[in-house]
Amino acid sequence: MLRRATRRGLTLMELLVVVTIIGALMALLLPTVSTVRARAKGVRCMVNLRTMAFDFRLFADEFSTVPRGDSDRLAGNRFRLEDFVDSQYKVGEFWTGKQFETQTMSRSKESTMCPAAAAHLQRKAGRPCKGQAVTPLKNVSYAFNARLDREAIWFRGRLVMAPVQLTPRILENGNVPIAFDADGAEAARRNRLPYFSAPPGSLTDAYHNGEYWFPALRHRQRLNAAFTGGHVLTTPDPLRESAWNWEHRSTPLGRP
Repeated sequence: MLRRATRRGLTLMELLVVVTIIGALMALLLPTVSTVRARAKGVRCMVNLRTMAFDFRLFADEFSTVPRGDSDRLAGNRFRLEDFVDSQYKVGEFWTGKQFETQTMSRSKESTMCPAAAAHLQRKAGRPCKGQAVTPLKNVSYAFNARLDREAIWFRGRLVMAPVQLTPRILENGNVPIAFDADGAEAARRNRLPYFSAPPGSLTDAYHNGEYWFPALRHRQRLNAAFTGGHVLTTPDPLRESAWNWEHRSTPLGRP
């Protein structure tokens, strides 16, 4: 006599065992997946910063033909950091969109957006970064070295902030930070523009009180930074890196 094949489903106990095993495997794999994703974002961030470092070297090079925006009007091959920043964000005189247009920026396409930071940014036509062309400010994730933008000088007996005019000689010192991970939300809380940041210095330094210092250790408690030498470094404490020349002073207004 032929026997009919019988099919037996999983019992409740067997199903619970399977679910438990899957849960255990997921618990083991999730930290690994999270670590891999975090490392991938860190690598992408370093690629972004290396791109900006390379662009800065082109912008600063004595023989470069890269457009410098308003800096092209300066004599002696001088240029301003704020024009370089505008060129990176493609705002101000570097705008390529339509008049009065607002563009949504994407982390997958913009080297000025850290992949581990907030995803939403917009840029507006008709204004530079210092005119808040890129918003919301709390979502800005990279800052540029404020000491290369403005520095303090004595004027009529008091200390005032003056614009810095850089020259190609800035490239001779390869250990000056150009751009680094920044906390836009902290800058906004302090009522500072997040595009420019600098650590505290001496009492005669324009940034001595630390109000312009808002770094972000978003890559497994580490900060990434790009340098005038074209390289990128990472650290858990940027102020303890003796080789990082945060104190570099460019002469305001281009005076010798």
